[in-house]
Amino acid sequence: MDSQNLRTGSRWFLVGCAFELSLGVLAVLLAWLFNRPLFGDVRWSWKDLLAGLGSAAALFGLLLWTLNSHSSYDGRLRSVLERVIRPFFGGWSIFQLGVISIVAGICEELLFRGLIQGILHDTLRAAVPALVIASLIFGLAHFLSLEYFTITTLIGIYLSVIWAATDNLFTPIVAHAAYDFAALVYFLRIHRP
Repeated sequence: MDSQNLRTGSRWFLVGCAFELSLGVLAVLLAWLFNRPLFGDVRWSWKDLLAGLGSAAALFGLLLWTLNSHSSYDGRLRSVLERVIRPFFGGWSIFQLGVISIVAGICEELLFRGLIQGILHDTLRAAVPALVIASLIFGLAHFLSLEYFTITTLIGIYLSVIWAATDNLFTPIVAHAAYDFAALVYFLRIHRP
């Protein structure tokens, strides 16, 4: 990789980290405003660590299927990945991909599931509408195309179900971070269009 690509990759890495950390700051502000503990639903557990890794493996299987599918929907999704994801993350090192995956897993899960979904659940007194609304907001935060919005909304629902099943926000944090890392490394370093 030449020095220009290295500088561009490092610049985009800083932008990506700043964006993800801004979501973390938003989570801190919401926790303060709504008097909710920021890490209240996060507990260390070997069982939930393994559940998170297994959940990430299932998402990774979906990615592999999408990358090899011949459907027009998956083709449009692959096109977005090639046009947006590859140029943005392409110059990043494996270490940088790992850092952004961990930061995204923590900050996004604290914000979208732990706080937004948690606040909606308390306000609406209903789990399903809170889960759906928080997942739609998660999808909108990742809006790159209608296909990408749809798949990220479904991933948001999946991560919410994991949280409900384990009663531990640590599980979707692990699933999110592990999936992001595996998906980025595979897509950028192994997969060829």
